Amino acid sequence: MSFRDLPRDWPDIPLTDPTHIANVLDIFVSMKTRMNGGLLVLVCDPLRRPLQPILVEDFGRRPPEDGDQALKNMATSIAEVLPGATVLCAIARRGGLSITADDRAWRTAITRAFADHAPLIGVHVVTPDGSRPVHPLGAAA
Repeated sequence: MSFRDLPRDWPDIPLTDPTHIANVLDIFVSMKTRMNGGLLVLVCDPLRRPLQPILVEDFGRRPPEDGDQALKNMATSIAEVLPGATVLCAIARRGGLSITADDRAWRTAITRAFADHAPLIGVHVVTPDGSRPVHPLGAAA
């Protein structure tokens, strides 16, 4: 995973390939954010091409108690401003790439928030070691 692996036209390439997704996440999630914690919501067009990153930094491992409402407000705003938008989300944190209960809690909160507003391309965890999708419980890894 490295932003150095991206072709010049990377913003025009839909986020469908797992390697391309990992390389794009490497651009938008700094090492500082990975160490301090953060949430990236990468707003994409209907064809899954990146348009605008939204980065919320410096929060705890688990979604905050009021996190569902804040995420729903964000999802609603994105849908109103960019009808048809899709989103790729990344949970930035310290540690390895093993998926934790906290990562799954974030995935659940994100999925609930965006369900009626913008299709999710995916939810990933991004750490100093790289990135990895957070699949729903029961889904194949």
